Amino acid sequence: MEILNSAKRDEHLTHAVRRNIALMKRTSGRRRLAVLAVLAPILPLLAGCGGSAHSSSIVIVKQRVPLLHGPQFLTPTRLAFNMAGSSGCPNVPTKMTVLSPHNVRIDITEEVPQGSTACPADLMVSPVVIAINPRQIDVHHTLTIHFYSPPNTPDVVTVPPL
Repeated sequence: MEILNSAKRDEHLTHAVRRNIALMKRTSGRRRLAVLAVLAPILPLLAGCGGSAHSSSIVIVKQRVPLLHGPQFLTPTRLAFNMAGSSGCPNVPTKMTVLSPHNVRIDITEEVPQGSTACPADLMVSPVVIAINPRQIDVHHTLTIHFYSPPNTPDVVTVPPL
């Protein structure tokens, strides 16, 4: 629910700024200064909207951990979660986009070995540990992860704070 409220707030802010910019284009002189004075406090908020998400390739850490009961922070720089898939063509995280300090998107891809024509129909669950940047992700608050695996809709899970 917090994500929707945040998105709606950003949408309303963006709409209000566009409306004020359009008004500023139609006005001149003192009115333009007045509109700019109204916009000035809002502009720093907009710096965090739109293109602020930071995407990067995922660094999978070779660290042995037992199967998890849910995703969890292991340390301030390590996040662990279970991945399920075929033993011969496992699902692997390929890209993480930090949407905010409390929300990330992780893209999942099925890793098919070169020259393979088919993947086994078995199911294997294995834990994965990835490196995270504690300057981008707040490990002391709940983190929401949106796992994307095309063509499916995202699976959304939460990670308790460290």
